[in-house]
Amino acid sequence: MVEQTVMEPVMVTETRKVQVTEYKQEQRERKYTVSRQVPRTETRTRTVAYSENEARTREEKYVVHNQVTEMVDQAYTVNVPYTESRKATRTIHTPVTRNVESTYMVNVPYTETRKATRTVHTPVTRNVEQSYTVHVPYTETRKATRTVMTPVTRNVEQSYMVNVPYTETRKAMRTIHTPVTRNLEQTYTVNVPYTEARNGTRMVWECVPVVQTRTVCEDHGHWEQRAVPVSNGCQSCGVVAHCCQPRRHHACGGCNACGNGCGNGCGQAAVAAPCGGCTAMQNVWVPSVVQKQVQYTVNVQQAKQVPYTYNVTLCRPETRTRTVQVCETVASQQAYDYQVQLCRQEARSRTVQVCEMVASQQEYEYQVQLCRQEARTRTIQVCEMVASQQEYEYQVALCRQEARTRTTQVCEMVASQQEYEYQVQLCRQENRTRQVAVCKIVPEEKSRVVNFTVCVPKSREEQYQVTVCDTVNEDKTEAYTVCVPVCVEKEVQVQVCKMVAKKIMVPACGGCAPAAPCCR
Repeated sequence: MVEQTVMEPVMVTETRKVQVTEYKQEQRERKYTVSRQVPRTETRTRTVAYSENEARTREEKYVVHNQVTEMVDQAYTVNVPYTESRKATRTIHTPVTRNVESTYMVNVPYTETRKATRTVHTPVTRNVEQSYTVHVPYTETRKATRTVMTPVTRNVEQSYMVNVPYTETRKAMRTIHTPVTRNLEQTYTVNVPYTEARNGTRMVWECVPVVQTRTVCEDHGHWEQRAVPVSNGCQSCGVVAHCCQPRRHHACGGCNACGNGCGNGCGQAAVAAPCGGCTAMQNVWVPSVVQKQVQYTVNVQQAKQVPYTYNVTLCRPETRTRTVQVCETVASQQAYDYQVQLCRQEARSRTVQVCEMVASQQEYEYQVQLCRQEARTRTIQVCEMVASQQEYEYQVALCRQEARTRTTQVCEMVASQQEYEYQVQLCRQENRTRQVAVCKIVPEEKSRVVNFTVCVPKSREEQYQVTVCDTVNEDKTEAYTVCVPVCVEKEVQVQVCKMVAKKIMVPACGGCAPAAPCCR
């Protein structure tokens, strides 16, 4: 084995500085009005209807019927169907369409152009030179030996067991339940509903307008003409200075013999100052803030009790009697045959193919993908956004109503008489005789004590508490946080691939056999 140095790519984490826009939080305050509900408790009286259960007992008599079956000849009538054709007259409704003129309103859309101002961010691109490292891949061919498994098939005789099915008939007894129906009189209680009108009160909230007064500030100021000094001085003739307020460009003239004469080109005389400067007249707004009381209307919710009538559905118990059919089953034994599916085992033999794997050594060549590092330079474009104000026009879709007329078709049905033939299914009666099993009932009277519960309605007066809320307006100051974007320089972790030298052991070349394969 020989020690050899190879370059292995390894991912390394590096720290780099990048420009990141972060948001800094600023605390601000704003005022808002809060409508607060002030609760107050009122005591009221109401009538509550309730019911109490009362346990009672009664003695009742009932009949027990014992069943006796006997065969009786019975004459019965059978309806034999037959078909007969008949004629009749029927009414046919034929649809008739007529035109009806109607007026309807249509919203006709039109477009209106409006103007507004929006902030436009214009991208500005600048070139920045950047150095980076790339891994250039290259391929290297190597030789090795691998084990190859070759499949070899041989025949083997195998014994196995088979289940052969056959059918066997067996006898058994089963129980048959025959249904027998008898009539039984039954007493039951039903709740019959009835409606009862009751009176009550409920809370209704109404909005009542209330006139309130608040203090507002108005500016009753005025404009005044004031002299403003101009920093031009006595310079050589023809020197221009801005001696007026913005949007009104005054120019000072040349110096006179004293050095303090000034003229302007705005149609307004400049006031001469002592030698060394000049002044100009400027409009100045003198504020005068006046406070006054202004009335405004506020809707305040007030609660009041309103009487109303409501219906209550109640139930009264009623005892009723009905005849029900009770089905009873009579058990009897019956013999029957059934099939059983069974299996018997048989021994058989077969020849199967068995696959075995035979190992052998084989030489092969394979490709190894390696990388070498190269330092390169590139120019990238960095985009920055510059904000500017821009006027734009936008379309607003509005609608105006127009009255139009249209004709619609109305379908009416006109009745008419029509004759038609139809088939009638009739029956004729035939008398026949059959034997039926008649269950003869022998009644027996007994008595028993029954416990039952009666619902007795009652009422009582009770007091309850009601919470009524009054609305109170309150001015509050709220502190809120605003996120302001700030551009900062931040360090980030970046994954970089670097080539690291690594020592490995490889097989050495043999010197005895001249034809032996040799590794690089």
